[in-house]
Amino acid sequence: MKRLLVIVGLVILPLLSFGKSFGVGIIAGEPTGLSFKYFMSQETAIDLAVAWSFTGKGSFHLHGDFLWHIPEIFKVSAGKFFFFFGAGAYFKIEEQGKMGIRIPVGLSYMFEKAPVDIFIEIAPLMGLYPETRLGLNGGIGVRFFF
Repeated sequence: MKRLLVIVGLVILPLLSFGKSFGVGIIAGEPTGLSFKYFMSQETAIDLAVAWSFTGKGSFHLHGDFLWHIPEIFKVSAGKFFFFFGAGAYFKIEEQGKMGIRIPVGLSYMFEKAPVDIFIEIAPLMGLYPETRLGLNGGIGVRFFF
């Protein structure tokens, strides 16, 4: 567990130096925890969560996704409203580890005068280990961008 936290820290800390393209916040739902997002361009981003899953007996949950954003699918007078979708992987630590793929889809609003976004997403899951199984994640959240 400590090694996993060190690895997550080594991935996240260097991203803090990229200015207003890196966000940190919370996601509430399934799972609930910390949410991180790094915009690689206006249309692409990497999304990470370090969280707690409440399904079953409860477990530590880690996921990472590559996201594509479709800007201005809905016109707004201020800020930016995005539709996004992506592909990624998840890892859960329960009695034994579980991992699989996830396909997040959602909406995000970036405020014009504040470096903050709010989002809602759902993510169908396909467990690959230790068994093939379908599932669903979903949540709402907010992030502050540096």
